[in-house]
Amino acid sequence: MFLTTTQWSSVNPADGEFRESRLRDEDLWGGLIGIGATVQRFHGTKESGLELIRKLIPHMPEPLEIQDQIVEPRVTLLETNAGKCTNKELIGLKEFKGELEFIRKGRQEAMEPWNRGGSCR
Repeated sequence: MFLTTTQWSSVNPADGEFRESRLRDEDLWGGLIGIGATVQRFHGTKESGLELIRKLIPHMPEPLEIQDQIVEPRVTLLETNAGKCTNKELIGLKEFKGELEFIRKGRQEAMEPWNRGGSCR
């Protein structure tokens, strides 16, 4: 995480340094700096903006958990955490579909007398 100061192209460098040092005070940015934030300057140029963007983008992309699981231990898709979760959801949907079918059949059987023109007395 970093905190960015701006307007460096329109301020006297000594004034900018003074203002930046005041931002580092504990009552302002000091708490964030204390937990690892750094102060970065934006000079109002394309190059300065690109430098800030490069600092935001990690240099080494982290692999997804599913990628690690498939590549390292060489497990199947169904054996990954994502596969297990998806499979569990599919099983739940299948059970729900079975329950709906059971209810539909029960309703159909209950309506049988009326469907044959009979009545329940």
